[in-house]
Amino acid sequence: MNESPDVHNSSYIIIVVMLFLFFFLPEELYSGNMKKLEQLWSFDSNRGLIANPLFLKNGRICLSAKHEANPRGATFIIEASNGRQVKNFPFCGFSSPVISGNKLISSWHRINCTDMDTGKIIWEFTPGGRTYSTPVIKDKCLFFTSVDKCIYRIGLSDGRLIWKFKTDGTLVARIALDENSVYTGNENGKFYCLDLTGSERWSFKSGKSIRAAPLITGDNVIFGSFDGNLYCLSKKDGKLVWKHQTGGIIFGDPAISDDGTVYAGSGDKHIYALDFGSGRLIWKTALESWISGSVTLHDNKVFVGDYSGKMYVLDADSGKIEAVFKTADWIRAKPVVADGKIYLASMSGTLHCLKYCKGE
Repeated sequence: MNESPDVHNSSYIIIVVMLFLFFFLPEELYSGNMKKLEQLWSFDSNRGLIANPLFLKNGRICLSAKHEANPRGATFIIEASNGRQVKNFPFCGFSSPVISGNKLISSWHRINCTDMDTGKIIWEFTPGGRTYSTPVIKDKCLFFTSVDKCIYRIGLSDGRLIWKFKTDGTLVARIALDENSVYTGNENGKFYCLDLTGSERWSFKSGKSIRAAPLITGDNVIFGSFDGNLYCLSKKDGKLVWKHQTGGIIFGDPAISDDGTVYAGSGDKHIYALDFGSGRLIWKTALESWISGSVTLHDNKVFVGDYSGKMYVLDADSGKIEAVFKTADWIRAKPVVADGKIYLASMSGTLHCLKYCKGE
């Protein structure tokens, strides 16, 4: 009895698919050697989790939940051991909260400073536009950016304006500080270095928007741009040391290891490892979707989330994928690794607490 053409076609398709999986998928995705990520608990905020979870000294986590399409938001205090909610505050920030003593600082339409014990607002500061970036504390002051194109410095104790510097474009990226300088970039692709009094030292023009936070290391500062380049500049004068072109936008924050390897995700669906001194490519690994999250380094592993909602654990030396965890929505927040656990926030509104379990 002759087989029908449909049977032949089906067999051909199966063989082609198997050959594709064998030759084109990374070995770790079909070899069965990947580690399993066991979920210990999850906390549902019912809101989008954009900001990174912040660990407190008392074994608790501070979590700010907000979504552009949802005007309601909250800041939660939960137990790191089991995800149980301890308290919440009826305000939130689009970025990670900042803690100083008993002060909780959040940022969105305004900068709120709240007493964590009583829940009472100590002071408020209203910039000329929304604040998407996490404020940075230095010298008893807060430094932050706003969509009104300004970089701000205000007092930590009272929220008093000390100075503001107006750039030539909307500001979304977080600030980075060293001993005597302020660094950040804007939506016009211009990267600024100011002194601590708010005076411009130098600027550098990239090709497109800058939304990733700068990375300060040694005598240089590194940042990613929507033009696909990772730039390394001299802190002294802003001169270009090197740049490395990826195939897509750089949205999340890069990271650098102790041995001088720079890691950054790109919109071309790859995570890159570069030599800090030269920008030379060491390795790059393809993921499922464009890299929407920031990079975390811990114990010679790279942790990063993508737009498909997957969080990957890669070997920092080789780029080999060792583990994957799927969430219900895309990942903007940076994974936090502490006490043998991974804390991962998703835009679905869920904070996941994961633990490594070696695959059978």
